[in-house]
Amino acid sequence: MALILITYHSSLPQQVISNKKPSAPKARYSFMKRFRIAIFINVVIDDIELT
Repeated sequence: MALILITYHSSLPQQVISNKKPSAPKARYSFMKRFRIAIFINVVIDDIELT
């Protein structure tokens, strides 16, 4: 779980970079951001179910 959190937080500065690029990398970044949040929520739910 911590690893996913680190991956998600370390990717945040890319948002500033992607704003200067065409819309394709920006759309891909926002997709990856949603994808990582979905994984994070999945892991949290799994942790709650295990306890």
